[in-house]
Amino acid sequence: MPKLKRLKDIHWQAIEMKWKGYGYQEIADRLGVSIDTVKSWFRQSGLLREHYKDYAEDQCIKFRRKMREKYTKWH
Repeated sequence: MPKLKRLKDIHWQAIEMKWKGYGYQEIADRLGVSIDTVKSWFRQSGLLREHYKDYAEDQCIKFRRKMREKYTKWH
């Protein structure tokens, strides 16, 4: 697990946008940074790579819990 750094709001926005399916160019345009900056954040050794993986895993877990709760209410 990576050392968790305190991320700036712009970084969390980039992570959420990537999760929602925005492309690198869209993220760059909306956040006012270059596409190269966004790409560098998410590359293999980039600042946000591990944070994004953790975020995605957390979102999947939340989704599964939600679906499980709905299923148990129906049955």
